[in-house]
Amino acid sequence: MAPIKIKSMSVGTTHCAAVMDNTTETYISSGASQNQTYTGADVLFWGGNEHYQLGTGKRSNLNLPAYIGPLDRGEGDAQKGRLGEEHRLCLAPKQTARIGEHGQGRKLTLEQKVECGQYVTGVYSSV
Repeated sequence: MAPIKIKSMSVGTTHCAAVMDNTTETYISSGASQNQTYTGADVLFWGGNEHYQLGTGKRSNLNLPAYIGPLDRGEGDAQKGRLGEEHRLCLAPKQTARIGEHGQGRKLTLEQKVECGQYVTGVYSSV
């Protein structure tokens, strides 16, 4: 077994996030076929959580790095037969997409990132 390296880190005032340099299969939106998958990087969070900035749904601090659930909290998993499975937040890898009507618009390279700030955490798509 090889250790998993850290791809990037973000350090806020009271908490931290580490994006791992691994890939995990994740199901994508309901608009795609059920067997279509993308790969995503795991994210670990730890630190102060007095303003819910870790995304755990609780205000208790985490003194060790931990996974959190997906941002949609697994909405729709019951309909897809995946009720009860463990899910966690994964960031989409860098990929190229076309924006505009019918996918005919401008071509962009997008990548999801995490940033920790003062009592807040953001997950966004970078162009």
